[in-house]
Amino acid sequence: MNMKVLKIKKFILIMIYILFVGKILSAYPPNYENALELFKNHKYEESLNKIREVFDNYKNSLEFRLLAASNYIELNDYNSALAHLKYALEDHPNSHEVYILISEVNLRKKQYNTALNILYKAYEQFKLDKEKETLIRLQIAKIFYISQNYRAARKQLETIIAQNPTYAPAFYLDGIIYLIQKNYDLAEFRFNAILSLKKVDNNLMKKVYNNLGFIKEIQSKNYNQESLEYLDLTKEAIKFYKDALKIDSEYQIAKTNLLRIEKYYE
Repeated sequence: MNMKVLKIKKFILIMIYILFVGKILSAYPPNYENALELFKNHKYEESLNKIREVFDNYKNSLEFRLLAASNYIELNDYNSALAHLKYALEDHPNSHEVYILISEVNLRKKQYNTALNILYKAYEQFKLDKEKETLIRLQIAKIFYISQNYRAARKQLETIIAQNPTYAPAFYLDGIIYLIQKNYDLAEFRFNAILSLKKVDNNLMKKVYNNLGFIKEIQSKNYNQESLEYLDLTKEAIKFYKDALKIDSEYQIAKTNLLRIEKYYE
């Protein structure tokens, strides 16, 4: 059985924009919102072109610098990304997002210690601002997760959750770590905690539903295929995959999972 579970990948990078960058100014620079939407749809060159159309008049825009850098990160053009971040740091020394994206460049280059040292410096600068501290801690946790230091990652996540028990991205990453460790009950507990929250970004919610479907499939394997328990868990898995597709009908991972389980179930 080839069940697909979505891990963390670039989710944290996108969350920077959903949670913070889009709130920097009450009035966006021209083309910014279009460029951001293109970025979130993985159209990085098109996003950069939108920025370039007006960039000469908005070189000091923190939003444009961060978004351009993020596009270049996804295109693996780290030198261009760092160039934008260098200018952003000069113009906006109090931007925690700049430090996070610099750490992201080093993370992509597998320079984990350098990435962490950048974030520790940022933490000292912004630790009195709980909202900024949370995002910095989340990025630290992500680096530990990518480098497979799950204990250190969880320590950061536990601190975030203790300070903010409704912060969905921390629950999500913790759930992913439990999945990797094959602790499916605790993974399910973390994902269900997200379902209980009032406001969760749809991009995150569809992943939660997909992962819950994956867990139900795993749990069903503990029972005979003719048993009621197997039947009930399989039905739950199908429902979760369909819930994910209600949010995004083109969500390929959930589509693949649903097609496989329905075909097998038939």
